[in-house]
Amino acid sequence: MLEGHRSYVSHLKFLPDGKTLASSSADRTIRLWDFKSRRLIRTLRARGGELWTFDVSPDGRWLASGAKDGSVNLWDLTSSTTDPSVHRTLPTNLYEWWNYSPDGRWIAAIQDGRLRLYDTTTLNLVDEPALTLTNICGFTFSPDTRLLVAADHQGNLGAWDIEARRMLTNFVAHKSTFGLAGDFFSNGKTVLSLDWPGNFREWDTTTWRVLREGTVGSRVRHWSWSGAANLIVVHTVAGTCDLIPVHEPDKRKRFTGETRIRSVGLSPDGKTLAAASENGTVEIWDTETMVRRALLRGVLLGYHSLAFSRDGERLAAGSNGQEAIKMWDTDSHEEVATLAATGSAFKFPAFSPDGRSLAARSFNGLLHLWNAPSWEQIEAAETARRARDLLIY
Repeated sequence: MLEGHRSYVSHLKFLPDGKTLASSSADRTIRLWDFKSRRLIRTLRARGGELWTFDVSPDGRWLASGAKDGSVNLWDLTSSTTDPSVHRTLPTNLYEWWNYSPDGRWIAAIQDGRLRLYDTTTLNLVDEPALTLTNICGFTFSPDTRLLVAADHQGNLGAWDIEARRMLTNFVAHKSTFGLAGDFFSNGKTVLSLDWPGNFREWDTTTWRVLREGTVGSRVRHWSWSGAANLIVVHTVAGTCDLIPVHEPDKRKRFTGETRIRSVGLSPDGKTLAAASENGTVEIWDTETMVRRALLRGVLLGYHSLAFSRDGERLAAGSNGQEAIKMWDTDSHEEVATLAATGSAFKFPAFSPDGRSLAARSFNGLLHLWNAPSWEQIEAAETARRARDLLIY
């Protein structure tokens, strides 16, 4: 008999070495046992609620647990610490904007108007493309990560060939500062730009000529996009949200949601729209029917930002401190995780291309990286919750 837990044992599993048995408990610990000698090797102490389930990576390095309150803890079993890894940060701060490369190799971040590339595994600086732009304010990668397109505050657009390490073009794209959509449009063949007055342009990445242009409305406050669906959504100073098909801008849809909206986002397929408010709400809308499907809450303070996972099955919203990131299942609208950090007003959240990590920037410019609970981990936690409810009732 193995003794040591102070509450009921919720799950048992052997580690890949076949010699170590792991047990989780409602006492918020996971204990590792030498099965042959029946001796306790190590106790892992979780943050959050009662532990209901856990799993181990095939290589035996990582152990992840799911708790009653929806929190997910992750341990590096090669580390000597018994506390779960909460988050990592890039070594320097004051990042103005950032994103993952589509192949997941790099984190690209703007710092002091310069674009730098960091290795996603080591977080070490690996490159700084010699862009002939100053005061860079935005960028996007081509789907194959061969092309890097950037914008600066003077209205210039530049394209960098990553493999050849050379500039392909550099020209004036707008009369004022503009932003770039983070995904390519038209099946990965075009780049979309949007300036502060509300003018958008779609650029052919072969000729760098304008294929389409139009106006989304005056004084855009926030915007987002779905490159796969060729859709953009803008939130204006007037408080309205417009959903605009880039190829048919006259067929826009307009709606008004909560007040104090600070971020809007489109799912990768363009079928779901989310809006985050400093009132502490996240709205989920169906873009075809324009019917609001859910109004999510969950934090003491407000929300500042949004991000969908690449598969569209998870939605993350940035808040503050111990509630830095809230995460939901986009199908059931159930809250599945709360990720803690240091700082406030977490913005620009993004999932890695493989969905295994998530990062966001705090108000002071520090980029935090978490191991995001996978869909399989969420499903395991939900299965354990339902089984627990059946036992209770």
